[in-house]
Amino acid sequence: SALRRPAVSLLVVFMIALPVAASSAVFTLVDGLLLPPLPWPDSERLVHLNETAPSWDLEFTNINYPDFVLWRSGARAFEAMALHDQTSFNVGSGDRVSRIEGATITHDFLDVLQVEPLLGRPFTTEEDAPGGPRVVAISEGLWQTQFGGALDVIGRTLRLDSEARTIVAVYPRSAAYPTAVDVWVPLAESPVS
Repeated sequence: SALRRPAVSLLVVFMIALPVAASSAVFTLVDGLLLPPLPWPDSERLVHLNETAPSWDLEFTNINYPDFVLWRSGARAFEAMALHDQTSFNVGSGDRVSRIEGATITHDFLDVLQVEPLLGRPFTTEEDAPGGPRVVAISEGLWQTQFGGALDVIGRTLRLDSEARTIVAVYPRSAAYPTAVDVWVPLAESPVS
């Protein structure tokens, strides 16, 4: 029947091909303009994991640390796993206190993203343990605004929520994840809940 009416067959093919081509063009445009690639090396290999809580009708919840420790110890499909939690801190002292965005992270979080510090070093496992040294890594932006880009910033003290922390690293703007982060502190959680 289709061979007898080639014009109708051609029209049907055209009617199917046009929306497919339009959808493909829109996806390419959105992907290129609105979904830029992540700023880290091998970012296509990164996977964001989360937990759900159906009994609370929550599609996404944070992963608790004991679950993360179990996942990481049993992971065979991943090269590395790290954990972060977005937070904010009061920074400064006296009458000059401001609120800044930050993150608590496992010691290897920025290593997993393959982000090297501009100055200093990554966190150590000792710093990421309960009762470990009180340290902080700061962003390039905070380094410039708060410390004037001073090269001797490593070892200085930054007060977060009235707690003195020693600066061990300055990270480039590309380290900010998932949003603009100015400070990172070790998660320092116990693997037992």
